[in-house]
Amino acid sequence: MRRLTVMVLAAAFLSLVTIPVTAYGALIRVAADGSGDYPTIQAAIDAANPGDFIQLEDGTYTGAGNRDLDFGGKDVIVMSLNGTPETCIIDCEGSMGDPHRGFLFYSQETAVAMVSGITIVNGYAENGAAVSCVEDSDPTFLNCVFLNGEATVAGGGAYVANSSPMFNECVFEGSTSDGNGGGLFIVSGPMPVISGCRFLGNTAVEGAGLYAHSFSSPHVTFCTFSGNAASAGGGGMYLDQSSTSFMATVTMTGNTAPQGAAIFMDSASSITMNHSIIAFNDISTPVQCGGLSEANLVCCVVFGNTGGDWVDCLAGQDGQMWNLSVDPEFCASDPDTDRNWTIQSDSPCIPTDDCGYRGAWQEGCGTSPVEKSTWGQVKAHFTN
Repeated sequence: MRRLTVMVLAAAFLSLVTIPVTAYGALIRVAADGSGDYPTIQAAIDAANPGDFIQLEDGTYTGAGNRDLDFGGKDVIVMSLNGTPETCIIDCEGSMGDPHRGFLFYSQETAVAMVSGITIVNGYAENGAAVSCVEDSDPTFLNCVFLNGEATVAGGGAYVANSSPMFNECVFEGSTSDGNGGGLFIVSGPMPVISGCRFLGNTAVEGAGLYAHSFSSPHVTFCTFSGNAASAGGGGMYLDQSSTSFMATVTMTGNTAPQGAAIFMDSASSITMNHSIIAFNDISTPVQCGGLSEANLVCCVVFGNTGGDWVDCLAGQDGQMWNLSVDPEFCASDPDTDRNWTIQSDSPCIPTDDCGYRGAWQEGCGTSPVEKSTWGQVKAHFTN
């Protein structure tokens, strides 16, 4: 059972932003076959006023007007009718010869500008194959899926530069970057918020799940990094010149890289990590620090990593500050394959001390491992 649900996050979002009364005016309907109030998503955005809701019916949206979408500085909300990204899909149909992404934000949109309950698949771009947020644009993404994107430079899922968007309950899956940030790339992002997200099976040279560079300080909470693979460093995450990054209640399993299977840090980066699990990551040490970087763990479990556990910049932290070296006892025998990171009812990650839960997931079974179904039908549909 997840501790943060979409409804909880939506309520939290609404409590943090002030929406003018006009926000509750128009409701604009768009259908994939063009039979809605406007024929395409972009046409609806162009006609909308700040605060309007653009509601997408179930279906797959393709072609001009349904990709490369631009809010034009308007704080509008684009959302699926049923709130289910599995059934509301923007297929960018991008390729090397015909690049396209889902959304481009560059006009200083605020957190009120929102994309909710939508899958963005098959984007292809230099930076940000599904989504690009630049030039002080800070939109909110809620319950979205960024799937099978390809970036030739950075951000196979999303690219963030000089902006602080919010990603809540989103999935970054199966995307790749020929450079850095297979799932998400952040450069000079003052404080992007990444909460309740999953980074699954992404690939890159560095930072297959997430790459943060140049004094970015992402706040990462209740997230899962699983099965991401970097060819150089940072299977789950790579921090470069990123100070005081914060991670809490995070689960990192099955990530691989020659350096820092779960996390690699360089250029005097620092991270504070608490209530988290780093387990069963492969090839190299789970957390590796270079260039005067440091990692400080509190109430964390580090276990079963092939490159060692409390080694490199984690050395000496085992047994300190309520850190443990014990099997987290996931419900699934192979959590990365089964997509089930819940823990058994007798897991040492259940609250028994001052720490509370460790990891992004609560208990999901008794003492016997069980499997959990996922939304994999969409992924299978778009996998070549």
